[in-house]
Amino acid sequence: MLIGVAAEVMLKRNSSTQLATPITDRYDAKEKCRRLKEAVAANCLYKDVELVLTALAVTLNIHPHDLSQIINVGMEKNFRYFINEFRIRETARKMRL
Repeated sequence: MLIGVAAEVMLKRNSSTQLATPITDRYDAKEKCRRLKEAVAANCLYKDVELVLTALAVTLNIHPHDLSQIINVGMEKNFRYFINEFRIRETARKMRL
């Protein structure tokens, strides 16, 4: 129990690590999806052509399983589709310029 409380306190230090807590309901899933999208977009993480789920999880300081669950359950898509959406938007934006 004490370990769980300590882990919860550590996870509340910043919003990116709050992604690591389990999804509790649909609202929670949507909120974690929003935070994940913000983190990926703000840091342009999608530009790494060798980006894989594990590397993104390490960057965001969360377990790969938790990241996968956020993407699969919260967004109803897989990791590659999620990242490619950012890449496609960026390419389309550059083409409009």
